[in-house]
Amino acid sequence: MEIPTKLPFSKRRLRPRVVISYVFDYVIIIVCAIGFSILNKVEPFHQHFSLNNISIQYPYAVHERIPMVYALCISAVFPVVLIILYTLVIDGLFSHNKPQDVSSGKRRVRGPHRWKDRLWELNCGILGLLLAQGLAFFITQALKTACGKPRPDLIDRCQPRAGSKDLFPGLSNSTICTGDPALLTDGFRSWPSASFAGLVYTSLWLGGKLHIMDNRGEAWKALLVMVPLLAASLVAVSRIMDARHHPFDVITGSMLGVACGFVAYRQYFPPLSEPWRKGRAYPIRTWGSDPVGPDAVRLTSIKGDSSTALHNAEEEPMGQGMPSSEQARPDASTYLHASNSYVSDDFNRRSHDQDADGGVWSSSEDDVTNGYQMRQGHTMGQNPGAGNHAPQYDPSHAYVSQTQSLAANAEIHIPDPMAYFVNGYLKANQLTPPYILVLFIVSVVAVFWAIDTLIRFTTTKRSAIFVAFVDLIFFGAFIASVYQLRFIANADCASWNGGTVWISLGPFGYYGQRTENPLSLHINKTCAMLKASFALGIMETAFFFWTALIALFMHRSYTPTVVKETTTVRRRSHSSRRGHGSGSHSRHRSSSRRPAPYVV
Repeated sequence: MEIPTKLPFSKRRLRPRVVISYVFDYVIIIVCAIGFSILNKVEPFHQHFSLNNISIQYPYAVHERIPMVYALCISAVFPVVLIILYTLVIDGLFSHNKPQDVSSGKRRVRGPHRWKDRLWELNCGILGLLLAQGLAFFITQALKTACGKPRPDLIDRCQPRAGSKDLFPGLSNSTICTGDPALLTDGFRSWPSASFAGLVYTSLWLGGKLHIMDNRGEAWKALLVMVPLLAASLVAVSRIMDARHHPFDVITGSMLGVACGFVAYRQYFPPLSEPWRKGRAYPIRTWGSDPVGPDAVRLTSIKGDSSTALHNAEEEPMGQGMPSSEQARPDASTYLHASNSYVSDDFNRRSHDQDADGGVWSSSEDDVTNGYQMRQGHTMGQNPGAGNHAPQYDPSHAYVSQTQSLAANAEIHIPDPMAYFVNGYLKANQLTPPYILVLFIVSVVAVFWAIDTLIRFTTTKRSAIFVAFVDLIFFGAFIASVYQLRFIANADCASWNGGTVWISLGPFGYYGQRTENPLSLHINKTCAMLKASFALGIMETAFFFWTALIALFMHRSYTPTVVKETTTVRRRSHSSRRGHGSGSHSRHRSSSRRPAPYVV
């Protein structure tokens, strides 16, 4: 098989390693699809179950509210159609800076993006969607096969033989079932569910295209971005209504889908917290090279609703084409850490207004020209071009200090009470009650989330909205857990045994009358641990509520710096008239101001 040397929509020759790097992406998706098909034919693990367990005695729904075919259309076909329609038709249609055609002089109705840019955006958009779906389906199918948790309608699928009873002590197993083997096999694939990844990716993709975090507060954008999430939630709820999944299965499956969608989106698109990139896909990558440093990444001129792609220094060094008179830039280490920092190059930039393509594109490396340079070591409140005359950023208002307080005040989790119950039921060879299992797993996941937040607290300034979103998920999960344990709130876990009171004095004997039935306090350990778990859930609910509010406040207070560059060029012209022995000189000054692009 011959490796192509260029893309069909680009004139730039590609290195074989670049093509191979994208081949790996498609190979991963194909492997996930093949793995899902293989796991779907593997007999899952069959957990033991109790015939008296009412949580698995729901009737089998012959006709689902949302059949699997419709669910796949909602989570896969709809996003593909949306990506194709937006990328090829809508993108750039409402741009305020449409370029003029060189031949006719008219503005392009379809916007500033060329066809090769649209095709590249389409490729990255669909590739990310397939990656999100492939990862989610493969991971959930592997967990279903390994766990073998009974579905809520397992008893109806099983059709136990007449007179079947649970072992004492012990539970029943699938050998007592007389139902359809195919239905019975699928009946042990309850946890987790898979219906969120594709639509979560669609929401992220749509949020990037609408640059929802541009601090303009346009509610209609947020409404459009929430539509795919609402569709995913309705599909997940329908699985509970049809008794295909337990609520806990849907919650954990949704969290897994959010993770897969987020990971897939970030492989090909910039974060939503950087709206100045307009949600444009990353350019053609370079494979097998060293990581690009902060000074080797550039962003070209931004015009209207479009921006050019980030550029890799391996393909075109930044020093190429610089005049010898250029002054050395200050070292990036002299500035404090921040993001969204753009510094205009000191050397002259080529104007794109005369280009046949309008001068605005976003997909190919060969079109990147000299422009703005992104420096990760630049302070939010400081302009590097102004030197020491610019106001310094006040550390007391920095995001880092607020992040430290967020991580230190709220991310505290103690799963020990729930671990006591889980271990106890495992030793007794019994299924752990859902109200214990939900609280236990949510607390364990919260522990890892707390550790991750503590480790990365200095780099979360641009993802505060994501931190708030996850904290709100934990907030809702702990509310559900507390609601499940509400019966223990008024329980009496201690009782006194009557008898004569006596006090042991050690080697000096005892004080009082000693009898065979002394006064003692009897504590029901199970009841006490349930109360401790109930109190822990209430504290976790309050903690995550406040951490979500703090993260939202941080996101609201974090505003990217807009640096506007204006270059003034003064020219001096001379004119003279000669008369009879006298001369007069007049000087005329004219100034021309060339507008420079700026960050919107």
